[in-house]
Amino acid sequence: AYLRVGDAATTSHGLASEDALMVTGPLEVDGTTYHDGTVICYSDFYVSGSTYLSNNLDITKNSEITFSFQTYTADAGIGSMVRLMRSRGTAGSAVIVNADDLLGGVSFEGHTGGAFRTAATIQGFVDGTPSNSPQAMPGRLVFFVTPTGSTTAAEAMRISQDKSVKLQGAF
Repeated sequence: AYLRVGDAATTSHGLASEDALMVTGPLEVDGTTYHDGTVICYSDFYVSGSTYLSNNLDITKNSEITFSFQTYTADAGIGSMVRLMRSRGTAGSAVIVNADDLLGGVSFEGHTGGAFRTAATIQGFVDGTPSNSPQAMPGRLVFFVTPTGSTTAAEAMRISQDKSVKLQGAF
């Protein structure tokens, strides 16, 4: 069974633009979807086209969750990509970021029996002064790990914009 929002055959869908959308079965989106609330999906989430979320996408499942980005092309220079992008402005008016701004990251977390806690993170930062002419965005990657007995992740390795690598601790 499907809930079709905006379908000519369905005139009343019961969702207002500020509502959250909770899906307990497959959600297939064909075309472009704009959603201002939180999307919570407990099953399969299929998107064909472009989906714009101005809040969070939380996917919860009682088994493995896999994100697959599939690209089909004979062009050797084109592949799937994950882009974590940041501006100091708004969605309608982007503004240049500053040196040392966090651009994005990936967090690896496990449950302690009481709550999820961070085991490790990888974060990307601006590593210098961005420029519009030439179009330059110097960056660095920082790897954090949480030591045994601690609740705080500490920097373990840094790769700076000049390609230097800094390791913390013994190796």
